[in-house]
Parts: sequence; structure tokens; C-alpha cells
Amino acid sequence: MKKYLVILLWAALLPGTGCNNSKEKKEGSTETKEAPAAKPASDITGTYATTENNMPMEFTLNADGTGSENYHGNMRPFTWIQKDGKVFFKYNGETNEFELPIDMDKAEIHYGSLVYKKK
Repeated sequence: MKKYLVILLWAALLPGTGCNNSKEKKEGSTETKEAPAAKPASDITGTYATTENNMPMEFTLNADGTGSENYHGNMRPFTWIQKDGKVFFKYNGETNEFELPIDMDKAEIHYGSLVYKKK
């Protein structure tokens, strides 16, 4: 009797195990993957600008998760992601991550004492 029970249990569990090591998302899958530049209901991509000491300052967020900061004429490329309703960026070649506080309702970035407005 135990032998039959073990065989039934083994047979019941077998179909639930798979050997698919594919990392691709399958159609109909509920798997979520954090993607760069995930667009919320209000699109945050674009260029935000301000001036400091009569010098142009800009943050540009591209839809592909790349971006750049124009700081007094010096371009600093970065990558960005959106997670937990916030935007974070890392300058290329660096490991420190910075939050980019975007007010989506006003289409503004409040970074330090500066306010960047979306163009």
C-alpha cells in the first residue's frame, strides 16, 4: 500500500516540476521586471531646465532609461530607473545612486535649491 501511495504522490508532483531555465518572459506570465524608464500615467521623460548664475542647467530623461545632466555646459550622462514612484539615477561609470525628486503634477524637478521646469 505504501508503495502505491509513493508512486501516486510522485506522479502527482512530476508535472509541476519543469526544467525550463529560460529567462525570457513567457506570454501571459505575471512576472514583473524592473525596467528602465517605465512610463507612468504621466510621462516623465523629456528635458527639464533652469538657470543658475545665468548658466543653463538641464536634466534630460530619455524613454530608454538613459539621460544627461547639463551642468553649466558640462554634459554628464547617466542611467535612470523609476521604482516605488520615485526616479533614481547613476552617472555613467559611478556607483552612487541619487534620487531625482520629480513633481509629476507640476512637471518639475526640485533638486537642491533649484527648480527645473519641463520644456
